[in-house]
Amino acid sequence: MKKRKRKNNIIFSVLIIALLAGVLWTASLAADYRSGSLKTDSVTITVPDGAGTADIARSLKSQGVISHSVFFRFMSRVKGFDGKYRTGEFEIRKGNGYLQLFAQLTTPSAYHNGWLTIPEGYTLKKIAAAVSSAGLASQQAFTEALNQDYDFDFLPAKKRNNYLEGYLFPDTYNFTKDMTPQDMIRAMLKRFDAVFTQQYRQRAQAMGLSMDEVVILASMIEAEAGSDADRAKVSSVFHNRLASSDKPYLESCATVQYILGKRKNVLSVSDTKINSPYNTYINKGLPIGPICSPGEASIKAALYPEQTDYYYFQSDANGKLYYAETFDAHERIRRQLQDQISP
Repeated sequence: MKKRKRKNNIIFSVLIIALLAGVLWTASLAADYRSGSLKTDSVTITVPDGAGTADIARSLKSQGVISHSVFFRFMSRVKGFDGKYRTGEFEIRKGNGYLQLFAQLTTPSAYHNGWLTIPEGYTLKKIAAAVSSAGLASQQAFTEALNQDYDFDFLPAKKRNNYLEGYLFPDTYNFTKDMTPQDMIRAMLKRFDAVFTQQYRQRAQAMGLSMDEVVILASMIEAEAGSDADRAKVSSVFHNRLASSDKPYLESCATVQYILGKRKNVLSVSDTKINSPYNTYINKGLPIGPICSPGEASIKAALYPEQTDYYYFQSDANGKLYYAETFDAHERIRRQLQDQISP
């Protein structure tokens, strides 16, 4: 009887231990899925051409990003990410769980085989983040380098914050990891100097515009234009207002969004009243500085606007722009667009 009781106790203990082990294992899987297991702030993961889910899982585990490579592979298949992973270098941050990893590793890397792409319309903040994401420099180091002096005659006097905003030309660059943030910034400034030709400088002078004013205007066109076909028309609206005594406010939503640091589909009345030299709803003429890095197409549009009588443009939910010559016509368009999206 005692032996049977002892045997039952052993079986019960084994079951309890197994149950606890199962609970702990499940908790470990859940924790790994939610936030990974990375202990450092970040690591850089390289996904080579031809790498599959198993290869990626092994790399993530070997660098301490995840604890359970088999579980990662299982969840990758369940969530439908197998076969969608991209090649390149990815900066993985502490706290990234599987869902963040799946999303990041299936998005094209801006940095691949030594090449970093800076898209048109990026702000200095986004450029710093792209450099950091590529593992080329920390965001803080790059941001600090933006405040240093650079010897280029086209740069504005250093009298405003973010004085390099608009001048780091958006392009694809061959940056190596032994380059300093200053080296990268100089490369982007040299590219700007090459793109902004003597012909463009002469055109700006003929229009009575400084280079800084052209870049400011081009940055607004870059942020507002929904397509290449819109750039010259958007430029015409701004030029018409700049030349007008009746409509001296450019009223560009993009300038307010720059102040807010985020894009809003609809600005509130209080947004348009923010006290800032970038706010074109309360300040006449151009804002104090560029609001992003314009590409050459927007620079050209700023210098060669389409000849129109437009003073207004309005975007629909898909980014298509509608133009108007008068406020009444503009209001009719605005109401029509509102009716289209109203239930």
